[in-house]
Amino acid sequence: RDYLVQLGYPKKRMFLGYDIVDKEHFSCQAQQAKQFPQASRAAHPQIPKTPFFISVTRFIPRKNVLRMIEAFVRYRQMTASEASWDLVICGSGEEEPNIRENIAQHQLEDFIHLPGFKTYQDIPSWFGLANAFIHPALSEQWGLVVNEALASGLPALVSNRCGCFPELIQEGRNGFGFDPENIEALALL
Repeated sequence: RDYLVQLGYPKKRMFLGYDIVDKEHFSCQAQQAKQFPQASRAAHPQIPKTPFFISVTRFIPRKNVLRMIEAFVRYRQMTASEASWDLVICGSGEEEPNIRENIAQHQLEDFIHLPGFKTYQDIPSWFGLANAFIHPALSEQWGLVVNEALASGLPALVSNRCGCFPELIQEGRNGFGFDPENIEALALL
């Protein structure tokens, strides 16, 4: 609503419609993955066995994947290697060669996983076995993937430039917000 008001739409002419995220799909499937992790990993063998952050996004500049990787590099420098989590980035797009090159430059191929595009049916299993969700976009009108991650029970680290941030993220309860251009702030979360 606030985004539309900023664009000049009259607030009195707006109404809340239906929820377009099937929360039950994500909640039930993620819970099933948590209850039966071996079966989920058998069905999706690319899911890491170690704790991991997950991001589901397109590989385009405004999604800010390269900065997220830089923040992950700093996070690993600040955390004992046996205690640090991996990073899974599901998606594809025009920036994939740059992303792969960046990962190789930092020698993080064993810790940053790029399993490719995952379907609506598959994502809840990945969310169910993840430990936290990251959405680092530089700009985003909403970000339905945040709804999906939260419905799956994941704490979410969400760019404060996403339209959903003020509506969905309750600081310290279900996640945290961050400035998507501040690599240090994201690394510390």
